[in-house]
Amino acid sequence: IRAIGEKKSYLDKYLKSIEKSISPLFSYLQYDKEIPFDEDVLKFIKSTMKCTRRISQTMWDLFTIMPKLFERFQGNLGPLFPTLNHYIYFGKKKIVQSPETVTTLIEMALRALANTENEARSAEGAVLLQIIFQYLSPISEQNLQSIIVSCLNRVFMAKHTFLRARIAGALIWGINSNYQLAQAILVNNNLVDSAFEVMMGDLMIYKCHYIDRKIFVIGMSNMLLQGNTDQQILQKFPKILESIVDVLNYIQSLEASENKPKDPEVYQEEDEKANDYKEEDAYEEQDLTCDRSDDEDDDDDIGGNPNSQEDGLGEGNDEEEDPDAAADEEGQAFATMETLLTSLKYKDEFVFFKDIILKMKESNEEFLKQLVMCLQPEKQEYMKFAINCQRVTTEAGKTEARRIVKAKGKKLLFNGNSDGQ
Repeated sequence: IRAIGEKKSYLDKYLKSIEKSISPLFSYLQYDKEIPFDEDVLKFIKSTMKCTRRISQTMWDLFTIMPKLFERFQGNLGPLFPTLNHYIYFGKKKIVQSPETVTTLIEMALRALANTENEARSAEGAVLLQIIFQYLSPISEQNLQSIIVSCLNRVFMAKHTFLRARIAGALIWGINSNYQLAQAILVNNNLVDSAFEVMMGDLMIYKCHYIDRKIFVIGMSNMLLQGNTDQQILQKFPKILESIVDVLNYIQSLEASENKPKDPEVYQEEDEKANDYKEEDAYEEQDLTCDRSDDEDDDDDIGGNPNSQEDGLGEGNDEEEDPDAAADEEGQAFATMETLLTSLKYKDEFVFFKDIILKMKESNEEFLKQLVMCLQPEKQEYMKFAINCQRVTTEAGKTEARRIVKAKGKKLLFNGNSDGQ
């Protein structure tokens, strides 16, 4: 079953016949008892969507029994996660038309998030929430509040850094999905400080995976551009900008270290639109495997904070844990991110940050200057460097953020003038 689903040439020609031939196996998924090939069927469904880039009517019929499978898996996503990921990615236009279906997916994600026995499974719930926010917004006020409260309750019991990073990512996506509504929920429930502590109180959590860092930079940058911001959140803006600069600095240093260039390289910009990624084009042109490694063992701090603790936050983290079990959960969580289907993988966070700064300069330059002046001088200098960076592909096939030198005569934002322009 699994092999057939990976043969694009077969699926393109014989999909209906294949589905008809194995439809008796599909019916077994509705049973309450475990069957020995349910994971194979789920992988076939996922592979079929991946190869054909669409969802057949048979696959839509199977989508309706995903909640029953979730119950059979005792509230764990596990093998369901990549299948649901593909359903949401390719079927977002249809799913978003059914608020009941969206609510069901949210309920499944929150139940998975509540798992305290295996934090890798809990992290799958957080990542599913991220995907829901990315592709199925807007979310109802009741669901959004439930998600925010559940994330904040769960994060302070988390033992693993990766789980805190995934929950922080869910909060960032949630706030950006409907900024005004999320802002009202945070302010009215006195959750502003708690939420921002989770998102940027310990930047070390973003060492876990490059997607965590992309979510942070892109999501927090987008918050800087929002209007009608409550004073409680507005007071966080200087720290938001500083944290973005710190994470960008870490990303650039990490990638330069990984690629180990012998000499500094400066590239002439040839196409200013090279990073104008489009979701569908990115999926067609890029392989879903990534070229990053798990960075959790790196010794460098983000933002130069020597007091950051990678392995714990809150009282619950003092408990001893079997190192083998912890390593297994970390491996499961890393695999989830590596195989995640999201257009975010191909976004350039440096270009996004630069675009946000340009928009802020156009709309409220004085406010931008005030934020920049709150930065330490060395961070102001790195910000000038960061906004002139974009990703280039190295000879090894990896990407690295490098400074781009424009053609002579073009002026760069924050190019070193004393007035900060």
